[in-house]
Amino acid sequence: MSVLESEAFARWSVLSLPILGCLMLVSACGSSSSSETSCLADPDSTVICVTQPVVADSQHPYQGVKALVGFYPNDQCTPGTEVMKLSYDLSQTCFGWRRQAGSGTRDNSATHFQCYRDRVCYTQHTRELTCNTQATNKEFRTDACIKDDAGDVWLKLLGGTESCPQAPADFACPRSNPGEGTPGTS
Repeated sequence: MSVLESEAFARWSVLSLPILGCLMLVSACGSSSSSETSCLADPDSTVICVTQPVVADSQHPYQGVKALVGFYPNDQCTPGTEVMKLSYDLSQTCFGWRRQAGSGTRDNSATHFQCYRDRVCYTQHTRELTCNTQATNKEFRTDACIKDDAGDVWLKLLGGTESCPQAPADFACPRSNPGEGTPGTS
């Protein structure tokens, strides 16, 4: 190999490393417990990846609103003890995320967002990134540590909703039992 060929190969190697890393991340997102929808890395979260916005999301009313939520191992929601942080993109009609679960991955998605300064109401769909099945109406709040129906995990809104309006007096988010929420996306 000539010096010019060696230099060209070295430049190609350096330039292709980020591309190869991205391809490896995308392939790492798949597993038998995850849906087939692809996702991309999210530097704002500790999850493996999140869904990309679609063109229709550019008309969504919550442009730029990302609600940061901490997931905790107990009902104290002590800062710094989060087992996961997720930055929900409320401008997406259907926001999905993939997280590590044992030796595989687990998919979830959320839709029907209602954003207020102290809370977000939403419908969560388990086992998929596409907001189509197992709908459960939920909420997370800044002033409460809320037990999730998915197991021994509690959620608390950490920020990002400051631009949303105040909730009306005596307002309560619609809640439902697991699998009895609002189906589909809107």
